[in-house]
Amino acid sequence: MSLTIRPAVPEQDFGAVAALLSGYENEPISKEQLLENSRRSTNGGMDQRFVAEADQRIVGYAILLRQTWMPGGRFFVKVWALPDKRNKGIGAALYDAAVERARAYGATSFDSNVLDNEAHSMRFAEARGFTTIRHLFESEIDLRQFDPSRFEGVLEQVQASGIRLFTLADVGNTPENLYKLWDVNYTVYQDDPGATSPFPNFDEFQKLTGGASWFNPAGQFLAADGDTFVGLGALRHNAENKSCHNMMTGVLREYRGRKIALALKLLTIRYAQQLGALTITTDNDSQNAPMLAINRKLGYMPLPGVYRLLKETV
Repeated sequence: MSLTIRPAVPEQDFGAVAALLSGYENEPISKEQLLENSRRSTNGGMDQRFVAEADQRIVGYAILLRQTWMPGGRFFVKVWALPDKRNKGIGAALYDAAVERARAYGATSFDSNVLDNEAHSMRFAEARGFTTIRHLFESEIDLRQFDPSRFEGVLEQVQASGIRLFTLADVGNTPENLYKLWDVNYTVYQDDPGATSPFPNFDEFQKLTGGASWFNPAGQFLAADGDTFVGLGALRHNAENKSCHNMMTGVLREYRGRKIALALKLLTIRYAQQLGALTITTDNDSQNAPMLAINRKLGYMPLPGVYRLLKETV
């Protein structure tokens, strides 16, 4: 097999790449999603994508990213090969090309991840010096089976305690409210056992959310005590797949134990049903027992999870 490694040409290649990636991920990926991700991913960082081509067919893909908030010298790298083309040197060739490029930009360490049911991918990563630093559990709820009567009174109880529940759309996506949204995101992220890298600063957060198709103020659910945002539940909608993804749910430490996170989860479920979604997926760190318990109570069922990986020396 004659193999060519070259930079990806988004409009030309991303249809085939999306089909390749969809064979691995829990949710299908579209060409349009890849194009948007590629357009928006740099924000002053670095985004390099490579394809492996054999017999005029794309048989592998690699991504090399550096975001501005990542630790100095840290890059994210990941490679994929078509399942019927594994063990033919495709992944190794893509990885070597990505690492060579990263070294030219001063790389000193790498992040990556693999699904926890991909033993072959884990062996590939371990052979190149990666170690596991976190295990994230992904789960999914079938909204057609969800019984809201089991949670009657939860929203009212939270509101009666003095907590307001609303969306960013309700109060307006103003610079002030967007900053408060970033601030509560930042605070709960720092307290998340799965937080393994810095969180974007506010300027970077604005770039990530501004005009992004996944960011919908109506899907940013918030809890507030007076004027202070104390919790959030963020939902991303995928109309094509009739699904949503719960990107983040968290409550400030001093407000936990008051069913605020459960109330936010219930609001995301109600909104997803209004959008016509059939499922919601989410992920949680293996050490985040309280949120895992809430998800089980709601009826989330486990999917293949993700190991977060780190290689500390290039």
